[in-house]
Amino acid sequence: MYDHVPPPSATPPDSYTSQFAFDRYGVRVPAVLVSPFIPKGTIDHRVYDHTSIPATLKQVFNLPSFLTNRDASARTFSDLLSLNTARTDVPASLGPPATPAHALSLEAPLTPETALEAKATGQISAAPLSDFQQALVRLAHTLDLNDTPELKALRAARRIETEHDGAVYVREVSERYAQTSQKGGWN
Repeated sequence: MYDHVPPPSATPPDSYTSQFAFDRYGVRVPAVLVSPFIPKGTIDHRVYDHTSIPATLKQVFNLPSFLTNRDASARTFSDLLSLNTARTDVPASLGPPATPAHALSLEAPLTPETALEAKATGQISAAPLSDFQQALVRLAHTLDLNDTPELKALRAARRIETEHDGAVYVREVSERYAQTSQKGGWN
């Protein structure tokens, strides 16, 4: 998996660094904090570390010492727990889950009417492609399916703008590629 942000430097946990310095974080991991004591809609863009959890526990419970130098220098998130009383705006029901796009029957093409209905009910995503999804579509364009040059040009020119369109296209090309490769017919 590619991450466009290089890992930042980190505090080594201790002085036992003869083979590895442990002075750099690894790939980013998103943090999701769920609590009725966090204001609704809070988004925090600060950098945390896995040792933010023991650092926060030490702070909240006034524990006597840290485990390592890394959790001693880790940012805590106890300031996000800023409400004095718990929120009560819990939804009574989450409703039925939406059918994911990959679970829909894609055997027959959707008509414009059924596509609009499926988008309105959340069954297919009309969200634009992320950079990663665009890269997957470009990669699918390069698969050799023994198409004629004209078909290759048409496939490469196909407009794919939404997550659903991208999912359908990558699925179609992947299935055709798998069939071609099983027959031993790829170039």
